Amino acid sequence: MFYALLVTLLIALISSSLIMVAYTQRMQQDRFFMQERLVRNCDSGMTLLKADPARLLAPTVVDLFDDGTDSVLLSKENWGFFTVATSKAFTSNLGLPQQFQQIALLAHPIKDSTALYLADKNKPLSLCGKTVIRGTAHLPRAGVKRAYINGQSYIGSQLIYGEKKRSKRTLPLLDLSAISSLLESKLSTSTGLNKQTTHSFEKEPIVFENNSIYLNNYELKGQILLKANTTIQVAATSILEDVILVAPQIIIENGFKGRIQAIASDSIIVGENCEFNYPSVLCLWDKVDASSIDLIHLGAGTTLNGALIARDEDRGQKPITIRLEDSTTVHGNLYLEGVLQLKGTVHGSVYTEGFVLKTASSVYDNHILSATIDVRKRSPYYLAPDFGEREVGWEVAAWLK
Repeated sequence: MFYALLVTLLIALISSSLIMVAYTQRMQQDRFFMQERLVRNCDSGMTLLKADPARLLAPTVVDLFDDGTDSVLLSKENWGFFTVATSKAFTSNLGLPQQFQQIALLAHPIKDSTALYLADKNKPLSLCGKTVIRGTAHLPRAGVKRAYINGQSYIGSQLIYGEKKRSKRTLPLLDLSAISSLLESKLSTSTGLNKQTTHSFEKEPIVFENNSIYLNNYELKGQILLKANTTIQVAATSILEDVILVAPQIIIENGFKGRIQAIASDSIIVGENCEFNYPSVLCLWDKVDASSIDLIHLGAGTTLNGALIARDEDRGQKPITIRLEDSTTVHGNLYLEGVLQLKGTVHGSVYTEGFVLKTASSVYDNHILSATIDVRKRSPYYLAPDFGEREVGWEVAAWLK
């Protein structure tokens, strides 16, 4: 009798253990399937945002299948030149609330094959040395011709390696209203800035403002906006990711690497051998002194993966100048309401009102010496803020946290 009871007890223990294991496994499997479902719903929400985020004026809950069980909270906001889109899927199935979230930086895809758009100021474009322009070129009525400078004549087999079209007197207009809103906004400022700060895009942005800012051995990542009344200077020892810098003058020291948006009203000076990860933007927004010489200068060996923008609203006596030194490379687009001194390489599109070439003996208008503009070497996955023609909708330029 004793052995019979013992065996019965063992069988009961084993049976209950098997039932518990099966139940636990089933619960884990259900949770896994639910997590998969949340991921799919989150992807669907992001697809809706990419289709047309401009229609979403406020955070909106969308019932994907009108059954009350698959809902997503969609929201978007401007972050500099880009749009931050958030898709949060949630459910209360299995008796416990669950959610999954995606945050992405959205930008525009580009179909345009324009390599060069040179505004028609009644001057021809002159090429000399090993200059290469590959892609569609929008040129003035005066056209393009060969030139001889510093003992170098143009050595290419043809002047433009692509289709030639007529340009207009003004550049295609960019809608930069989001930047105007950012510069004029009154965000609450933080009283201090820690040297190591990671701030999620789920929260309100951190805004730090001072008369001048010097970033040395800082590690700043996320939704952080730095504003200075005079100068922001960034040392190579600092790590910046997704941060926005706003100041009259912005100085980036030699060897810096990071992903930023820099917006200045006087000048942006970038040292040598810097690397700006995609999608970075350097923008000169001329609003201070119409008589000053405003410029963006990229030192030798520097690489920018993103966009260069110079907007001259006041149209002062001296035009804005962008200067790209030898071995400087821009992978993306350049838009300049001013003149470009190009010694390096642009893998993408250049929109400019003119070129300038300075030598030891003279200054030449609308001349290019041994530089490259090649739109065909721009990545097909490159996304940009409002440059040229673009497809309807948006795509993910970067995933955020």
